[in-house]
Amino acid sequence: MEELEWRLLKWMMERIAKDLMVTVLIDGDFQHALSLYKELYNLIGALVWMRGVLLPINNLNPDR
Repeated sequence: MEELEWRLLKWMMERIAKDLMVTVLIDGDFQHALSLYKELYNLIGALVWMRGVLLPINNLNPDR
């Protein structure tokens, strides 16, 4: 995966994590915090899947 894509995914995860902390600690809105947590969990799962599935496929094609 390209460096820019990794940086974008990392930024998205950090942003969601910060929103999650602010929502719980300041707003006390646990329902919204739960939806943010699920979004973060799904994003991490997608990242792990891409790392495990797409990178080995890219390694098979040295021209990329």
